[in-house]
Amino acid sequence: MFKLQSQRIFENSRWIPTRGGLAYLEAVEHSESKRPSSKLLHGYLYDHELEDWLHQRDKFGSGLVPTIRLLFCDRIGWKPLGFAMSGSSYIALEEGFGLGHQVLPLLSKNPGQHSCRLKYSSAGDTLESLEFTVKWPQMYQVGNCGFSLKHDFSTRRTLCFTHGWDMVVQTDAVPSGEGFKSYFDEIEKHIRPAKRFWSHPLFLPIVFLAEHLSRANRFRADLSWRVVELEKELGVTKSATLSWKEEKTFEAIQSLIADRQVRMNLTAELNSRITDATNFQTVLSWINRHCQFLEKYKETVQQSVPNLNSNENRELEEYLDTLICNAISMTNNVEALKSRLELQLNVLYNFVAQVDNDLNVRMAYRAGLDGTAMKTLAYVTAIFLPPTSVATVFSMSFFDFQASTESSESVVLVPDFWIFWVVSVPLTLVILAGWRFWLHFEKNTLQSEYNVQQEDRDFGVDKRARRAKGAKLANV
Repeated sequence: MFKLQSQRIFENSRWIPTRGGLAYLEAVEHSESKRPSSKLLHGYLYDHELEDWLHQRDKFGSGLVPTIRLLFCDRIGWKPLGFAMSGSSYIALEEGFGLGHQVLPLLSKNPGQHSCRLKYSSAGDTLESLEFTVKWPQMYQVGNCGFSLKHDFSTRRTLCFTHGWDMVVQTDAVPSGEGFKSYFDEIEKHIRPAKRFWSHPLFLPIVFLAEHLSRANRFRADLSWRVVELEKELGVTKSATLSWKEEKTFEAIQSLIADRQVRMNLTAELNSRITDATNFQTVLSWINRHCQFLEKYKETVQQSVPNLNSNENRELEEYLDTLICNAISMTNNVEALKSRLELQLNVLYNFVAQVDNDLNVRMAYRAGLDGTAMKTLAYVTAIFLPPTSVATVFSMSFFDFQASTESSESVVLVPDFWIFWVVSVPLTLVILAGWRFWLHFEKNTLQSEYNVQQEDRDFGVDKRARRAKGAKLANV
């Protein structure tokens, strides 16, 4: 099923032999003078040396049969899938280790993937081999890697190929921080003291789980520290390690929030950390499912291979239970961190709203002052407008007060006074019509800008419905 997909990924992948991009680790158990001993062989490989290492030729031909053979390969870039080896070397590895066609499709995935294949004898009563392939979910701060192993129950040997960022050379691909080296160095630290478990089929899957959880826990600690720093920055939380810290004054918080750059930086930091916590929750959720996956096949192996050492099984089971407990605890802690981040984001929004409310109060106060001034002008205008209008009308040439003093006639209005009304009344009507047209135009503009036309229409329908209902009740 995976063969065609594997061929396509092989053709689209980047095969770039890189100096220092390959490394090997071999756990050897042998007897000398009837005293069993063991040792760990490790080193770096050039691409042209890979086939000699696979077949244990030349300088790799020690004559010993390793219990564990582990090959590390750095991942080149992100997309497309890249390997620090040539394509021909991978084909040789695929044949020498017996890797299945599911390896490349699973390694190319960004979400977490795992698969397990059990091979039984022709009679179906004996478990001959186990193939285990895992691709950890990609997260920049934790890692992007996977592995595929095959364990032979008759020889009790395990062959494993692992691929990902920072496998052999510690780079900036994953910000692991101080205390973490490459996977090659860290996995060796897990394997070296656990000699009694080298031949166990689930030893390497549990080792990789422990290393991935260790890196995940480092990121969790960093995320927790960042959450505390954000709580200090906002200055309203007094709990746990912040119980001793004094609360910020309102003036300090107001000056902090009033700065647009600071406010934007705080919002960006909070949203970034919430995104990290959400992505990390997804990773931990998959790790918990992977732990259940390991539990399932651990029971299958124990039932199918009864000759496994019971003490080793018990210790590995206890260690796996500890890792599962660690994963669950980490998941709960990250959920709490995410809740705290969301709380701080709400606090920030409330602060911004309070600052905006204060600004609105000041604007309302100034608008009130402006309104008072306009009312004063309106009152003054109302007082002086009638006398001014009367004075303006009587100052026109349509009235001849001088003629009334020179003669005994009391009429001072000239016959052409009708011209004033003929011009004034139409002009007033034109101005009122223009004002009405301008008001209608502005209303439509505001309705289209603020999208309130439909709401007004619905309100009108409701209002007419209420009127009709009231009329109907009145008629009754």
